[in-house]
Amino acid sequence: MKTNTIYKSVEGKNSVLAFYDKILSMSPVPYAEGDVMTSFGTTHFIHFGNDEKPPLVLLHGSTSNATAWIGDFLEYGTHFNCFVFDMPGEPGKSTENRLSWDNDEYSDWLNEVLNALNLTAVYMVGLSLGGFAALKFASKFNQRVHKLALISPGGLITPKASAGIKLIYLSTKGEKGIRQLMNLLMPDGFNSPELTEFFLMMGKHFIPRTEALKNLKDSELEKIHCPVYMITGDCDLYFDSRKISRRLKEKIPSSTIKIVKDGKHAMVGTSSHVIAFFLA
Repeated sequence: MKTNTIYKSVEGKNSVLAFYDKILSMSPVPYAEGDVMTSFGTTHFIHFGNDEKPPLVLLHGSTSNATAWIGDFLEYGTHFNCFVFDMPGEPGKSTENRLSWDNDEYSDWLNEVLNALNLTAVYMVGLSLGGFAALKFASKFNQRVHKLALISPGGLITPKASAGIKLIYLSTKGEKGIRQLMNLLMPDGFNSPELTEFFLMMGKHFIPRTEALKNLKDSELEKIHCPVYMITGDCDLYFDSRKISRRLKEKIPSSTIKIVKDGKHAMVGTSSHVIAFFLA
């Protein structure tokens, strides 16, 4: 675990957190915010949905926060008792401490958070970095996951070399480069002024992680026995859909995989597919 500032300035941090509140105020459903303390620092969460339904945990990707799921609040909240965590070391309201990708810190962190919330076992959705965290957790604490859904998950294969080259190049191009990066990540035709503002804000105020995310070992994946569903796009900037599907199927033969034609890394409208898998 590393304790370093993740923002370029205090003013930048305040701007990011104010924008967090602005986006959350657009929620289509009632919600509550809270914090739990873990040995890794404070974890902030958003709670919504039906308390009488099964618990669902949603884990966002890197350079993002819990509000990334706001477009799915209504659909997930109809069927589940939902908890969305701000990942440590990312631009949300949780601790700025960054967990290691080399050990069990992500799985141990999630275990502590679930304990604090009295959640014995959950359904879990992980997007990108959140997929890595979810896989680590399901490997070490498999009995605590009813079913696992992965969307463009990290931790299964090494990202394309071309992705790194494009990221380095676009990072030197200022606002124009950030807008081009959005086009590479988001579905064709997708338009969200709020998301554009968020991307620009991240480029201006946030210090992203630059070290490579580590893949789970074969032995870790083979310990996952809960039902697993993965959605991946065949135009993902980071991951080759055929390679990532092949590795998941080899190590977790019972897994179900959906490859989205023309799908990019940040896919929209996946909640209906995930819910159908969970409720089947």
